[in-house]
Amino acid sequence: MAENIGIIAFSFALTQNEVDKKLPNQCNKTLARITRIFARNIMVTRNLPIIVLQWEIGLDHDMFAKTCVLPDLVVEKHREFGKYLDSEEVIAQAIPLFKHEGVTKVISVAQWLENFRCRALLKKAGFQVLPVKIGKIGFCKESLQWWTRGPIRLVIYTIKQILFGHHGR
Repeated sequence: MAENIGIIAFSFALTQNEVDKKLPNQCNKTLARITRIFARNIMVTRNLPIIVLQWEIGLDHDMFAKTCVLPDLVVEKHREFGKYLDSEEVIAQAIPLFKHEGVTKVISVAQWLENFRCRALLKKAGFQVLPVKIGKIGFCKESLQWWTRGPIRLVIYTIKQILFGHHGR
């Protein structure tokens, strides 16, 4: 089986518009654009990448459809009813697809601080994480998640995660 590259994109921030109107926030639009760029670059020189998106990024249907870069999997919900959809769960749902498709190398697309954790989780799952520059994602003042509204909030949230295992909500 030919070696395939996987791309996994994690959302950042959640707004009421995403929940009600299914319209991605600016951070998730940026993550969608970055994912599309990586996918197009891979398509030029290799097989089609295997693309996994967290649902908020997948809301940018036009960007993906117009460029013929379509996701192979959009992770919409946690496998356990009522549980928060976090990065670990997105990766857990991506692993069977990546393994089935022969993916050994993965590009992780996430907000910079979150990406440290996502990359570590992907390495722990046995994938080689390709070193790529993501660029600035920004923050979302309208987010329903307090930790995605600014850099200081995100650092506080990250410290809470490290010290107390705090996740989501």
